[in-house]
Amino acid sequence: MNINKINKYGVSPFKVVLVHGGPGYGAYLKPVCEKIITKFKYGVLEPEQSKNTVDDQIEELKNQIESLIEVPITLVGHSWGAWLSFMFTAKYPDLVSNLVLVSCPAFLKLFDDNRFERRFRNLNSKEVEELKNSSSDERIEELVQKSEYYNPSKMLDKNEIGFNEDIFKPVNKQAYSLRDSEKMINSGTTIQCPIVVIHGDNDPRAPDGVILPLKGVVKKVDSYIIKNCGHFPWLEKEAESEFYDVLINVLN
Repeated sequence: MNINKINKYGVSPFKVVLVHGGPGYGAYLKPVCEKIITKFKYGVLEPEQSKNTVDDQIEELKNQIESLIEVPITLVGHSWGAWLSFMFTAKYPDLVSNLVLVSCPAFLKLFDDNRFERRFRNLNSKEVEELKNSSSDERIEELVQKSEYYNPSKMLDKNEIGFNEDIFKPVNKQAYSLRDSEKMINSGTTIQCPIVVIHGDNDPRAPDGVILPLKGVVKKVDSYIIKNCGHFPWLEKEAESEFYDVLINVLN
């Protein structure tokens, strides 16, 4: 992981910022950034996150964006990066012209009630029993990771992209506290720009947990549900093409 690094793709002007998930992961959205710059005559940024509080990550993202790009921008967040992008846009609505949430976690706790069961859909029957009954933390982590995907061409390697537990633990705890108290979703009343939700039908996080709460607080929400798709659409054999078609259309 390259702390404080801003990954640049294409050439100036930079008009789109992709925000990776985690928290605590290194940047992993390079394939998506590279696809975007083949379709448009502008550059794309993927900043890396180094701070260990939610507020500090929001301010870090603001500083990274303002140092290299003219605002307002299109902000595309994946997973935790979708939550971070939402909170950033809520705090700085004038800096964002379009917000795209890819594989976003649920905005209300009640929609997480069936998340564990939804993981079973991406595992075979033997793996489901293992996940329910295994006493091995290593095996459970392996199965949880596998359950994020429907039919992957490859899976992310945490060791390859980098992972910082000192960032993950405090930021993740704060983020879920903000979610569970409904402070996160209620902050969205300040958002003025359109929001687009892109979500896999086999993501363990149910799309209703994103779309329905958003419709209660923001002016305009469009949603695209990608078939045969887990949490990482660009890594899915059957969904990659549709995901890119939708994303490019949204950016266009």
